[in-house]
Amino acid sequence: MFSLKKRRKSQDQLTENKLALREVELMNHPAWRGTMSLREIKKELEGKLPFTFAVSETGERHHYFLSYVGKDHKVKQTHAWIFVLDGEAYLKNLGSCKRPCSSIDELVDAKRKGLIKPLLEETKNLREQLKAVGLLNSSCLRYC
Repeated sequence: MFSLKKRRKSQDQLTENKLALREVELMNHPAWRGTMSLREIKKELEGKLPFTFAVSETGERHHYFLSYVGKDHKVKQTHAWIFVLDGEAYLKNLGSCKRPCSSIDELVDAKRKGLIKPLLEETKNLREQLKAVGLLNSSCLRYC
């Protein structure tokens, strides 16, 4: 029984170390804004290129705000969490990023790709509808 408690404590410490390491990486990232308010971050991001981003604290451990410029040039905010999966610490956003990411840059890239995906799905559906009514033939399929 004692060795089981000791092993669990050792695993808990390892998990805590991995979370802390991911936190340090995040806090050393150029996009880190610490306790800066969302209003201040929004003002800083206005007029920047799409997918320029900043990360700030929420007040909860392992939970952060991800502020970014959307493809419509509007500043948006979402959440990001650090968690441990299979012994490794990852970042995750429950919105467009369905998979764990190993860095904040990877998370933003996944978010960017997630925002583009609905447009691609819409285009695919439109192509199928045009093909079904005979307005799209196989010769122009590769160009559409």
